[in-house]
Amino acid sequence: MLLHIYALGGGLGHLNRALALGRAAGRRGHRSRIWTNSPFAGALFGADGFARLPDGCALEFVPPELNRGQVAERIHKDFAQPDCDAVLVDVFPRGLGGELAELLPGWHVPKVLIHRELSPAYVQSFEVASWVARYDLILDAGDGGTFADHPRAAKTGPWLIRDADELLTPAAAREALGLSPGRRAILVLGCGRPEELEVAGALTGRLAEGFRAEADVCFAAPVPVSGLVERGARTLLRWPLLELLRGVDLLVGAGGYNTVHEARSAGVPLLAVPRRRTYDRQDRRLRDAERLDEADPVSCVRERLASAPPARSRAEPNYRNGVHAALDALERLKG
Repeated sequence: MLLHIYALGGGLGHLNRALALGRAAGRRGHRSRIWTNSPFAGALFGADGFARLPDGCALEFVPPELNRGQVAERIHKDFAQPDCDAVLVDVFPRGLGGELAELLPGWHVPKVLIHRELSPAYVQSFEVASWVARYDLILDAGDGGTFADHPRAAKTGPWLIRDADELLTPAAAREALGLSPGRRAILVLGCGRPEELEVAGALTGRLAEGFRAEADVCFAAPVPVSGLVERGARTLLRWPLLELLRGVDLLVGAGGYNTVHEARSAGVPLLAVPRRRTYDRQDRRLRDAERLDEADPVSCVRERLASAPPARSRAEPNYRNGVHAALDALERLKG
């Protein structure tokens, strides 16, 4: 089975979700071709990237600097008559800029929507329900939302880039992260839009200074952010980070799909800032106990860290990766 996956959207969320599915599909002998315009895709998987694509996955890079018309021209060319067994569209039924609207009726292969939490304003403004109805299958990616109970929806758990038994033990993860023995570890994620990496980097520096005598503070991002080493923190260029999370005592980030579901699945305490998004609802995804006090982040982190059990004493993760149920549904659809 060959899957064409439309995964356009900012940050890494859409791409990471597509790669999670593509990796699992590859292990069943299927292949995936993924379209992405993530500004971080080149740093990860380009000619000079530091990450390796999962077996069975191929990337089609759509330059992030293209305007709406240029993106539409590219997508119209590549998706006019999809030569595959199914087309999967991540989150946006009409496409990120509506460029799929005139293409959908002409597709003669199964159409599959990957569903995640969506803003009600987006759903109402663009009559999204009428477009969802044109899909043969809706894969609820464990995030709930408007169409999770649709008659053609297949519910799954969160889609993760690693299964539970692939996560490193706390000791092995701490060694891979280069953490100091006997010290607590705080990991800040630089994720979301490129400009938000600088905000996360500044927060990392503030935490590094506040916890210099108490804990190691690291910053993980797809690209380096300057000035952290001088303030006592360092940048980790590592993907996927999920396999290392068991070595961390506390994760600090935003309320994006991957950050939240990876932290919960790995059993890592999370403090996060919900970022404003046109389509996503990060404020709804986060629980009250997971919200970072932006006015006094050092005190908030200190209080949460004091109540969190050390990484080595947490229960071993035992989650069921939602990509497997999603693949089961795709294989049934294909027959």
